[in-house]
Amino acid sequence: MTLLSRRAPSVQYPLRRSRVLGALLLAFLLTGAGVVTAWVSSGARDVVLSAAVALGLWLSAAAGAAHFWWGQPRGVLQFDGQAWTLGQTAKSFSGPLALSVPPEVLLDLQAHLWLRVVPIGHACQWLWLERSSQPERWMDLRRAVYSRDRVLTTLTKPPDKLLQGVNPEYP
Repeated sequence: MTLLSRRAPSVQYPLRRSRVLGALLLAFLLTGAGVVTAWVSSGARDVVLSAAVALGLWLSAAAGAAHFWWGQPRGVLQFDGQAWTLGQTAKSFSGPLALSVPPEVLLDLQAHLWLRVVPIGHACQWLWLERSSQPERWMDLRRAVYSRDRVLTTLTKPPDKLLQGVNPEYP
């Protein structure tokens, strides 16, 4: 069996806004509001100025979190066995965007994946994927996302390291 004989399966996985991610962002915002309230009520020096600055910072964080959540792409993440594409459903959508590099896993919680993707000619995007979106394809997606590491590592090893352990006479 050759090193590349086992390839990851082709997979299409739906993208949508996650309620779990929305709940996490809301929990962080409410925690931040509680911390700001406790700080101001505990006797910050200039209470009015401190409260105004803290409220402004919290509102900025809330706006950023809302923008991030509402801006989550909807569509499909697709791997055809060779390349990754990101198909988004939007009014200005003109077709699937090829990714310049395979998705990078930022966080893996088994039932949730946080990925960073870079469509060619576009800014990077963060995707939050959930098993509940399509449970029957979840393991195929995970195999496809993680398979590239093994293949790329194998291909980037120096030739003398590839043969190590294959022939007992080889050092």
